[in-house]
This record gives sequence, structure tokens and C-alpha cells, in this order.
Amino acid sequence: MRRTKQHRVVGHDGDPCHRCGQPTEVREHIEITAKHRNQPFYYSRWFYCVNDACQTKQIMPDRFRIWRT
Repeated sequence: MRRTKQHRVVGHDGDPCHRCGQPTEVREHIEITAKHRNQPFYYSRWFYCVNDACQTKQIMPDRFRIWRT
């Protein structure tokens, strides 16, 4: 079974990667589902390092963390 993408790229000018310094992609969920809402928290946006040589891939800043209320 093939998985569909659960995110969309909304920009290529995200925070620089803390490891390699390259600009990152800004990603967000296509849809906030019941699964997300039932978790203690989820991230509304995150950054993805596109540098293939970098070991860091996802950067999840606390400012985009959404807590369940």
C-alpha cells in the first residue's frame, strides 16, 4: 500500500538548519485530523533541511507546537 503525502510545502525560506546553515523548507499538514487533535500536542508547521549531506532532516520549533486543550 502506498502512503499519500500528509504535508505540503508552503515556502523555501524557513529558519536555517542549525547543523549545516542551509535554508529549509517550511512544511505544514494538509489537514488537521482527529488523530492530531487526540494527541497531547502536534506541530502546525515544521522545517525540513533539503541538504542531502546534512544528518538533520526535520526541525520542530516549540513556537509551532499546538497543545490539546
